Amino acid sequence: MSDAGFLLVTFGPMLALLLLGVSFPFAMGVGGLCGAVFGLDGNLYAIRVILWNVASNPAYLSIGLFLLMAEILVAGDVSSRFYRAAAAWLNRIPGGLLHVNIIASTVFAAASGSSAATAAAFGKAAHVEGRARGYPTQLNMGSLAGGATLGILIPPSVPMIVYAIMTETSIADLFAAGAVPGLITSLGFMLWIFVRSLLRPDLLPRDTREYTWHDRFVASAGVVPWVLLVGGVLGMIYAGVVTPTEAAAVGVGIALVLAMFYRALTWRTLVAGTANAARVTSMVVLLLVSGSLLSYVYTTKGVTDRLVALVVGSNLPGPLIVAIALAGLVVLGCFLDSYSIIVLTVPLLAPVMVTLGYDLVWFGVLVTICVETGLITPPFGINLFILDGVLGGGHIEAVARGAVPYLVVLLLMIVLVACVPRLALWLPALMRT
Repeated sequence: MSDAGFLLVTFGPMLALLLLGVSFPFAMGVGGLCGAVFGLDGNLYAIRVILWNVASNPAYLSIGLFLLMAEILVAGDVSSRFYRAAAAWLNRIPGGLLHVNIIASTVFAAASGSSAATAAAFGKAAHVEGRARGYPTQLNMGSLAGGATLGILIPPSVPMIVYAIMTETSIADLFAAGAVPGLITSLGFMLWIFVRSLLRPDLLPRDTREYTWHDRFVASAGVVPWVLLVGGVLGMIYAGVVTPTEAAAVGVGIALVLAMFYRALTWRTLVAGTANAARVTSMVVLLLVSGSLLSYVYTTKGVTDRLVALVVGSNLPGPLIVAIALAGLVVLGCFLDSYSIIVLTVPLLAPVMVTLGYDLVWFGVLVTICVETGLITPPFGINLFILDGVLGGGHIEAVARGAVPYLVVLLLMIVLVACVPRLALWLPALMRT
């Protein structure tokens, strides 16, 4: 069977199922099975082995545990307490509450690993506080939509775990590589807010609420849990004391203790949070299994090798090939979720990058930033829909317009990290010394 016929056999059923409304993981799995049956002469025994090896990978446990930790933090009102503490300190800075949105999202990202969880965690608090102080909905929710994207760049990051599994790279190295670009992106968001607030002070209300030093220090008690959580999770990973999976389990335990300490966690919210985490984890694992099946079929059939040879033999400069790949990822972000993009494209792109001599950890950071842009890019940016839901619906256009400046910052970060790989590779190299 020719490569064209093989691609038709795999992608044809996949696209047909997607048009019928079947979820992407199932559609991809059917495409992989069709490729195995018709392209590999029915060699299903090898498929069974590869599926078992993928599904039994212990790294998948860290995905579910990090998502569960984020759900507990939201249900236990731990995130809202940090938000109120940040608001007490930053209310007089030009941009006020918008800076709070970015800082709160940055810190929560260092504990959750999920952009959707970050948007959900602070969406309601940001809306209530912003409305009470007269902030325009477009600017307020737009800043939160942008800030929430940091949930998958600043470690721990669930999409980075998915990338690490697909490329067999170190999860700890990827986490470390995302830290510096994540913080720079956060500062870029805040710089934009600061400059715009100075140039157009009429766009934002002047916050006249007075906080005494006593009020600020009392509110700062909400910061202590984050120090414990982030220090406990990331500190142990970087110190090499535990694996990322073990650190995620510790994080869940700390989150449970904090939520019970604040007496904000009920059995109903705990069960609901666990169900949400299980639902997303099941989707991600099924997606990974389906993607690994499709990748195995392509590799066995030789499609991947021929693709690498075609790209390398094109004599295009390496930087141009990287730029084309990144542009494609950004476009895909307009239509697919971050997990689907990684599972669908990385098995094909990673061999090309290795052949061209690029570092897969560096490329993983670039992939993560690219899929970040999709979270706030119409028509299917998940952060836009989450925040529209917080507002009660009907505000998707306003949220999308408010997120545009943060989309520009993310695109600039892609260029910066691509041109200066050391921004991503410096910290992992330092950790190994």
